[in-house]
Amino acid sequence: VSLHYYKKHCAVFGDRCRVLPHQVESSLHCLNKSLFLPPLVIYRNLCKYSCKLNVNIYVKLCVNLKKIIVIGSGIAALSFVHALHKDIQIICMTKDNLKQNNSHLAQGGICFSNQEKDLAILHVEDTFISGHKLGDEYSIQEMIRHSHAYIQQLIDEGMNFDKQNDGKTLALAMEGAHSNPRIVHAGGDQTGQYIMEHLIQSVKDKAVTFYEDTEVVDLLRDDGGEVSGVLAIDKNNHQIVI
Repeated sequence: VSLHYYKKHCAVFGDRCRVLPHQVESSLHCLNKSLFLPPLVIYRNLCKYSCKLNVNIYVKLCVNLKKIIVIGSGIAALSFVHALHKDIQIICMTKDNLKQNNSHLAQGGICFSNQEKDLAILHVEDTFISGHKLGDEYSIQEMIRHSHAYIQQLIDEGMNFDKQNDGKTLALAMEGAHSNPRIVHAGGDQTGQYIMEHLIQSVKDKAVTFYEDTEVVDLLRDDGGEVSGVLAIDKNNHQIVI
């Protein structure tokens, strides 16, 4: 669905994809129902477009939406919910509950090279080499460079990453193929749980309704073939149409 949407409203130049403002503007008049986009894809696109383009284009698109259905409740999904305008009606559906997903169980830390003085060049090289040089260096560089602002945002919001003895400096660990200490943890090996708890608290000011123990089984389309809702089944085997 996301690929269909962005093919319709984006132009591709080489390995980059740029939103065309006039196409976004024209599309706003058509978005009077729900827009369904997989959380992982839309969050990736949010990171990508907001850093390369005028973020107001993306924000304006979201503000003009009335309702968004998010399927999933992990870090990607809740980060997307957190980024949405508070006036948008959000429906978040998850087949388990908010504390039963891979994100909540994730024990590893997060790479954070923001404090290194080489603009993450060594971080990119370490990552490229650890993947047997099979990765795309441009993609690795973009992911690492843009991650700094999002991790810093978590810190600024009060996300309690582990600190050194002074209680202020991040406790950066040396792990895996990294040549510098750049791994942040929370609660030791409970990083995923801590971030999930932080995000759950951070979306409480949003107009979000959570449907737990509810599995989406089909996408619903309007007369024009656009996705306009979902068909889901709750734990009592009752159908839910939104």
